[in-house]
Amino acid sequence: MRKPTEDILTVDDIRAEQPKLKKTEILLAIKRKELIAEKHGRRYLVNRKALNTWLGFENNEEEYKKDLYIKELENKIKGYQIQFETFKGLLKTLANVADI
Repeated sequence: MRKPTEDILTVDDIRAEQPKLKKTEILLAIKRKELIAEKHGRRYLVNRKALNTWLGFENNEEEYKKDLYIKELENKIKGYQIQFETFKGLLKTLANVADI
């Protein structure tokens, strides 16, 4: 058996990852065009995203990337809020010094 690449799988690779699936079930889904695949020689090659969609998995990688980006933005906002409060404190100090 060949080593599957990250994004492209053969029917045998799918069976190795999902042992509950029967080979005939996978091939039938491909034939019905429920599972998108390309035929190369005698083998079908399936994209990881197409497999996840067929299995009903969400593309969590995209969701995780979005969540991570949101957290990064939230942390930047907190940093800017701290800088703003520090700047306000400095302005008050300067105003007090100017009044003296």
